[in-house]
Amino acid sequence: HLQATPTIDEQLVARASPADLVPSGANYLGDTRAQNTFVLFGDMQCPGCKMAMQRLHLELSHARNMNLVYRNYPLPMHRFAHLLAQLGELATQRGKFWRFLDASEARSIVSEGGCFEVAKTVLGLTPDQARKLLLSPNQPAGGELARDISLANRLGLRAIPTLILVRKGRRPSVVPLPSLAIVVKSLQ
Repeated sequence: HLQATPTIDEQLVARASPADLVPSGANYLGDTRAQNTFVLFGDMQCPGCKMAMQRLHLELSHARNMNLVYRNYPLPMHRFAHLLAQLGELATQRGKFWRFLDASEARSIVSEGGCFEVAKTVLGLTPDQARKLLLSPNQPAGGELARDISLANRLGLRAIPTLILVRKGRRPSVVPLPSLAIVVKSLQ
């Protein structure tokens, strides 16, 4: 079930800096020069986020001048979401975030081993190699994840999935997922 109720403080979103919402090194899907960027706050173990991603892929697959940025917001109720988000940031550093996200969403991950299996499949890292990288002070993955969570909290995020539209020359705005097709059509 995709939510129609506000999942975030819309006034805070409207005042947010586009550079905060779409930071350098973001996980882009599509043309990075597009005029319209959809920012999805999600959790890799969230069934609703998986449905939202499927819908976004469908709606944006033929859209012009639009792209998608994924921001991690792992929920405590999803036991392995934080680890998946950390591993996803390692995937970002290797240019394989979207492949990692697709692989993690394709499985029902019920163990830490399942998380590391996705990392092995997508990144070629053994569990020991992945753990060592995650614990290394030279890896920015933890900082990027903390940045995503901090921004979501500053924006008053209350539920995921949450979608924000960042348009060049306009204030950012929240897009209710049930309205996505209408919004995409209006931007073309």
